[in-house]
Amino acid sequence: MFRYLFNYHLVDPKDYDFLDELNNGELMDKLSRESIRRYNKDKGTEFEFVKVEKVNFHGCCGYMFLITFQVLDPSDKQEKTFQARVRYTTHYPTEYVFFGCDETSKEDDKGDCDETSKERVKGS
Repeated sequence: MFRYLFNYHLVDPKDYDFLDELNNGELMDKLSRESIRRYNKDKGTEFEFVKVEKVNFHGCCGYMFLITFQVLDPSDKQEKTFQARVRYTTHYPTEYVFFGCDETSKEDDKGDCDETSKERVKGS
């Protein structure tokens, strides 16, 4: 079986690796907010961005960011963990390859995407 290996790196939010005008944390915040905005529009939900948890990246045609962030679910007032995969470059439009609930982190009590969230109730 053939597997792809990527050299992922942790993003330092205080550094300026990707843009001169925004630090890494501000850029990840911006990309996360756009991810959840698109998710809400697509799924008919009203999740609200809370904070970025962590970000990894690897080089591709630009950068591929793997962003884990928290959102507030207004239907049950619980924070949920979301993940976004964003291809970013300054030369082409940003591509939001994947975004949605992190179904793998149900071990904590933060209310990660479960059957009570509006996203599941609306069932798109």
